[in-house]
Amino acid sequence: MTVVANNTEVRVGRKNTLAMIAKEPITKSFRRPVFEETQSGGQRITGYQTVPEQTFTITPLSGQVWDRSDPTPDEGRLPDVTEQVVGRWDMDINKLDEIPWEQDGLVGYLKVLHVSRLRNFRTSALIKFMQEEPDGS
Repeated sequence: MTVVANNTEVRVGRKNTLAMIAKEPITKSFRRPVFEETQSGGQRITGYQTVPEQTFTITPLSGQVWDRSDPTPDEGRLPDVTEQVVGRWDMDINKLDEIPWEQDGLVGYLKVLHVSRLRNFRTSALIKFMQEEPDGS
């Protein structure tokens, strides 16, 4: 079932999204993995490209929380997520994008694990903090 919002709902939803972002804005660039086909038919990451800076907000989540009301067959089971990115409806964000991050004295990055397909008035992406080991891995 496809949900279609009317113009008033979209305008109000977008205003609410912009207000939420303005309350605690974060402006950062994501790094996006660049893939190459392998001889065995898989893919491997060969490097990263930088996505231009965008302003969004991050909302902490507790436990294994995500919206499973609209799963797609290719997603499978999502791993535990720690935060949710909320951005404009036209935000440039993809699964596996990363943001360098320091959290509670730990250095690492936030990795995008899921991006919602529903973008009438906001972009919602689920992320997880990944700690880097002292050797940088």
